[in-house]
Amino acid sequence: MSTITRRTALALPILAAGIAALPRSARAEESLVVVGQGGSYQAAQRQAFFEPFAQATGIRIIEQSPADIGKFQAMVESGNVEWDVVDVGQDFVLRGTRLGLLEPVDYAAAGIAGADFPAALVTDHSVPSIVWSTTLNTNTEQVKPEAQARGWAQFWDVARFPGERALPKNPVNLLEIALLADGVEPVKLYPIDIDRAFRSLDRIKPHVHVWWETAGKAEQLLVDGEVAYSAAGNARIQKARRDGAPVAVDWEQAIQTSQSWVIPRGSRNRPAALRFLAFVSTPERQADLAKLIDYGPSNTRAFQFIPAGTELPTAPELRGRQVQTDPQWWAENFAAVNERFNQWLLQ
Repeated sequence: MSTITRRTALALPILAAGIAALPRSARAEESLVVVGQGGSYQAAQRQAFFEPFAQATGIRIIEQSPADIGKFQAMVESGNVEWDVVDVGQDFVLRGTRLGLLEPVDYAAAGIAGADFPAALVTDHSVPSIVWSTTLNTNTEQVKPEAQARGWAQFWDVARFPGERALPKNPVNLLEIALLADGVEPVKLYPIDIDRAFRSLDRIKPHVHVWWETAGKAEQLLVDGEVAYSAAGNARIQKARRDGAPVAVDWEQAIQTSQSWVIPRGSRNRPAALRFLAFVSTPERQADLAKLIDYGPSNTRAFQFIPAGTELPTAPELRGRQVQTDPQWWAENFAAVNERFNQWLLQ
């Protein structure tokens, strides 16, 4: 065992001061693994969040995707946590909290203004990131505007509105869509009538060309004209439209859902993760993201920095046309419904 001599002891403060004086690049580099959803959404996050955060703090962002929930849970339960911050759906926030998978977030200690967010989106284990909507989207080369299906009941009506369909391979939001297509009023969606929803899905199933698993795939199917209609996240389709793709977005009865940032329990970089959450939660940063991709900011003050009339899910003029999802219902019922859904797909 080595012994610290008096000379060594005297030298230690000088050495520490020398290290502190070194330029950031000469010190051991601090890093943070941030897991997103990939595609154009993560590209926008890179520009609005990741690169500015790295420049401001010297903490390197290591990006990964997708945010696989099964992998998330396995990491935490095994104690081998490789992720530090993950972008997840609000239903998983509630499930993950119940299962003990998430680190707590002290808003005040982290310097996050919790009052700037809708109370329904704030929890003790997450920070709201975005609000997005599952909209009915159309390829306008396959279907001319005057002949397009409007609303989920017409999406289900393949006789009057022919064309290949694509739907998400995930029961969340899909069961709501199936019930709206079957005539259920938005205010009566919850608790979800599961049997009725699957009977409705039985009708559309033969006409679904692809059950997509990633948002990028949903975008590609529609842009390439492989399908005429797709239920998919609004922002990627809006971006594709701006980029010249022949696509249209219908906001009527769009299903509005929220995402949140969480820290997996056992993260090795919790202090840096909290710094990141504070950085990306400011109204200015959230406005920067909304200018790059059409997801609604969860910070209500962000609209001070966004041009009026911007077509976002949380924009006042669109809010009343949409249906709010119930993450609490999904947190309590997801496991059973997802198992039934996967079995139904195989039938």
